[in-house]
Amino acid sequence: MLDGKAHELGFAVTNAVDVWYVDGNLHLWLDPRSTATTANLVSYDAPRLAANTTSQFDGPNGQYHTTASRRISATGWVESPSHGRITTNATQTFTFENTQSFTSDGTAETENHTTVVHTGVSATDLAGAVLYSQQAHQNFPLYLDVEVVREYHETTVAAGRWWSEPPQRSLRNTQSGSVDVGKRDGKAVSATSRGRRTGAKPPTGATSGT
Repeated sequence: MLDGKAHELGFAVTNAVDVWYVDGNLHLWLDPRSTATTANLVSYDAPRLAANTTSQFDGPNGQYHTTASRRISATGWVESPSHGRITTNATQTFTFENTQSFTSDGTAETENHTTVVHTGVSATDLAGAVLYSQQAHQNFPLYLDVEVVREYHETTVAAGRWWSEPPQRSLRNTQSGSVDVGKRDGKAVSATSRGRRTGAKPPTGATSGT
């Protein structure tokens, strides 16, 4: 971005469908003591996602089990008259596990998955002194239970928890809903729905977020 030419920055979700939209913010800091800075990318490592899916079924009943993991790291430096040369290293490691089970002749489905993310960022000067360092551990669980009994449909969802130190942040949310469907001659003619949502407060001294 220091060559005076136009550059395009983009974001994408790996192995996702094309309707999963993401956006981001670009932060720029200007050095009042110079019109241009120098910088260089020292290393960048982003191997392909390691994923595996297995399945075991007996007729309509069975389950899928999926695991995935990836580690991304990047190191680069920026040099300016105000701060000298600052080297920044960023790493992110995540693991994902999902189990999707079908029972009752395929009319009941349970999905249980968890994504765990470890993120670290540090900045050092030319002498190797640490100017900034932060580590974060995030845990995103999701549990989904869907069951259809005759004309009754019920869904329960529980999701959302993460930690980032310091400070700690957490969120717990449980939702349940049901739909009564009336049929005549095999066609739905009416429907009545009910829902309930509960959330747990974060621990004392912590802040909550969404």
